[in-house]
Amino acid sequence: MDCKTEGESKKKVSTDTAVTKMVQNNPYTGFGSTYWNVILERSLMTPLAICESIAAEYEARPHYDTADRDLVTRDLNLLKEKLEDLEDRDEAMLGLVKAELLFVKPQRSCNIPMCAVALGFRRLAVALETREVDRMEESAALTKILQVRAWTFSHGMRKPSSQATSKKKKKDGESAEDLMKEGALGAFLASWKARTKYTDHRVPECDLIMRNVPWWRDHCDGSQAEKKADLESSLAALLEQGFGIAEEPEFEGKRVLKSSEHPKEYGKLQHLKTGIYDEETTDRVLAPLPASRRAFYKPANWHELRRARLEKLKIDRAKRQKRSHANGVQKKSRKRARKDDEEDDDNEDDEDDEEDKNGGASTSASASKADEDESEDESE
Repeated sequence: MDCKTEGESKKKVSTDTAVTKMVQNNPYTGFGSTYWNVILERSLMTPLAICESIAAEYEARPHYDTADRDLVTRDLNLLKEKLEDLEDRDEAMLGLVKAELLFVKPQRSCNIPMCAVALGFRRLAVALETREVDRMEESAALTKILQVRAWTFSHGMRKPSSQATSKKKKKDGESAEDLMKEGALGAFLASWKARTKYTDHRVPECDLIMRNVPWWRDHCDGSQAEKKADLESSLAALLEQGFGIAEEPEFEGKRVLKSSEHPKEYGKLQHLKTGIYDEETTDRVLAPLPASRRAFYKPANWHELRRARLEKLKIDRAKRQKRSHANGVQKKSRKRARKDDEEDDDNEDDEDDEEDKNGGASTSASASKADEDESEDESE
């Protein structure tokens, strides 16, 4: 070992010993553990993951409690060392970390609140994320997913709808071009998930780009068939526990299902009587119930109601297509239209769920009306 390395080693051991004592005597210890456990766990993380985990710790503490400068310095040094160990060392990124270190220098007299420290680490995390995205190899999927993220953040964190061009009413300032763009992004999301168009899906990169988008994980996790099966099972379980709609006749142990607590199940239960599910699914959902309750949710004229519902859905789909054409969408061949309808099913069901959530914010009457409106856009 050369003299320089030996000197650096002695300095590091001395620093580690001092910091260990400091952490043991301080209530704010990373991960609620010892300094050494923090070092071990974070040594396995990427710089971005380290930065976000530290930010989350400070965000969990009282916002205006005074931060311990020594502990903040320790956390920033951990991040700096990780960046220095990278093969593709980034001096600009290291400069940002060093600027944060200057901000928390012990010589400064003002107190630093926890929220300021958290914001500093969040700022570094965004810079690291941008660095990672800039270094990704370009592809059609990544170009589109970046457009989806930009659209979402500029539209109240909404998910773009593949059915945007078939809207009954445009929002203020919304043009046909805006609807076309939203529809194209929504169609991309459906085809990306179904793996029907893009050969290079770049899933890890897309997950990184979209990780701060609230609806992304729900969009990616599980097939639509699995989600539907889970919703049916959940609805059956709630019915078995005594939940029902307000209009259902009283029985011992009845509990009214609220849209604010179970928005998806509420929306389906509101229309169970009118044939929202096919007969096999309806019978399966109602199987745990006594005959009197089954008769309420599947009345004698259920088959007529189901046929009327399917006919209405057929008419509504034709209306949506007509509105789409009026907004500039070109007519498709029957084969292409059928394929696109299959890809759109995922997005349509997600939109139905969102409508049910919106119903949960209103009274039962208005929520029921919202669910009636939602039924127009169902895809069977």
